[in-house]
Amino acid sequence: AVGTGAFYGINGDTIYLGGHTGTAVFNHYVNGSLQLQLRANGNTQPNQPSFFCYPSVSFNGSSGSNKYTFDGEAHDSNNEYNHVTGKFTAPTAGRYMFLCDLSLQSSTTEMTYIGIGVRKNGSGSPYYGGWSQKPSTTNTHYGQTSSSIIMYLAQGDYVELYMELSSTHLILGGNSGAYTRFCGQLLS
Repeated sequence: AVGTGAFYGINGDTIYLGGHTGTAVFNHYVNGSLQLQLRANGNTQPNQPSFFCYPSVSFNGSSGSNKYTFDGEAHDSNNEYNHVTGKFTAPTAGRYMFLCDLSLQSSTTEMTYIGIGVRKNGSGSPYYGGWSQKPSTTNTHYGQTSSSIIMYLAQGDYVELYMELSSTHLILGGNSGAYTRFCGQLLS
């Protein structure tokens, strides 16, 4: 505790913190990194890792299941998403939620399947949470699919973004991630 007149007490497995004047603050660190801050006014300020990235421009996505790296960023609270490797690395253990959205440029081309999801630690199959298809028509149509997953990550585990397309197609990028994006956040 920090501040004028701050005190603490321990009774069994309970720690009591308090302060008479000034601001009492309790900081909890894990491996030198601030994870939680409790303030005298009752506010808590956890280190809540989160990121939101997207392709800065539209690009041709290849057929098959492929890893993609996005270079645009709306936010990255603690720089856990690496734009070069395409990996989000968990700074702390916990349950994380990942949201993925994929939008395809309009065309008359049929897409028998469109998928997007994450793969944990570079092994196993990607977790494709949603599948979609785009019919072949004489009029142009956009294609879209999304997925969301909550998964446990140990400190140092990482996830990467994968997309699966039945054929090469133009993936919509830019516009601050309004079309195609990859997001994640620590829940608990």
